[in-house]
Amino acid sequence: MSLALSSAQTRCALEVGDRRLSELLRGDDLVGRHRVLAADFLLTRGYGDRVRHAVDATLASRELPAADQATLRSLRWLALDGEHGIRASVAAPPPPSGPSCGGAQSAAQAWWLAVGGREIERARKLARQTLAVAPAPDAPLFPLARASGVLMVTDDADEAGSAWTRFLLAKGRYLLLAGEPMAAVALFEEVGRRMRASGWTNPALAPWRSNAALAYHRLDRDREARRLAAEELSGARCWGAAHAVGAAHLGVARISCGTARIESLERAVEALRRSSHRSHYARALLELAAERCGQGQRRVALGLAAEAGELGWSLGLGILVTEARGFGWRPGLGTDRPAFVPAARKAAER
Repeated sequence: MSLALSSAQTRCALEVGDRRLSELLRGDDLVGRHRVLAADFLLTRGYGDRVRHAVDATLASRELPAADQATLRSLRWLALDGEHGIRASVAAPPPPSGPSCGGAQSAAQAWWLAVGGREIERARKLARQTLAVAPAPDAPLFPLARASGVLMVTDDADEAGSAWTRFLLAKGRYLLLAGEPMAAVALFEEVGRRMRASGWTNPALAPWRSNAALAYHRLDRDREARRLAAEELSGARCWGAAHAVGAAHLGVARISCGTARIESLERAVEALRRSSHRSHYARALLELAAERCGQGQRRVALGLAAEAGELGWSLGLGILVTEARGFGWRPGLGTDRPAFVPAARKAAER
């Protein structure tokens, strides 16, 4: 009885959240890529009609960066296709794509070509272009599913399978953010099953264990959470790539508290500083800044947030800039930033 009630409450909360996202998508409260992510989330939840109407209202009433406009137009086209079927895809071409277009534009173009049975090589190239963009932290999710579908019909099933595994991982993350850890765990475990079946043990390929660990942690199943987080950290250290090690430490931090959490965040920051994945480094900085702020170390927190904000500004990632602003940082604001010297520096080298 309690499980059924909990499930009903979750569905109700999600419906309220979906309606709120639709309102936010039309309004002025969302900035930068948050607006794109809201549209993408609604689309993955099956609300193509809401996305179409909200994007129409948004583009008609306000100025947005060119990249966000192009992405929203492409998501709107994909929403139209989902609502009206293949005939809409054939009759109404999506927004044009180019050499520097984003994942949503290339996915829409690839899907349009595939359902119309035209230019298989170009469709394949555009689908692959979508998958190359997808790992970015604020990349839309729904285009990834469409790109996977294109690769299935271009006889590239192996690539499509790999893309679908990544799609399942990303969808699990969405479910976790939406407050559905049980459903998220099922997807993360399925990703793990697929990877084990393929002989893929490197966590750098798809960090399903750390994601599953966080979901288990939210279900109060900390024994499973700690086991999976430790397995990912061990695998990452065996591989040795700075990004993999830093991401694994971040995974440990997210299921820890107190001193253990701070030490893991410091190790994550130290490792990711040596990595080329600058957006992930900025994310770790912001999480450490939140902990320092909670300890009353506001100056240290501002220094960490400033570095993250500057990275977000240079990378064009509005979501990082917005979060850094929450600590009092502003673009161009000079800060007497203290050097970051982690207490666990030696441990991070292990």
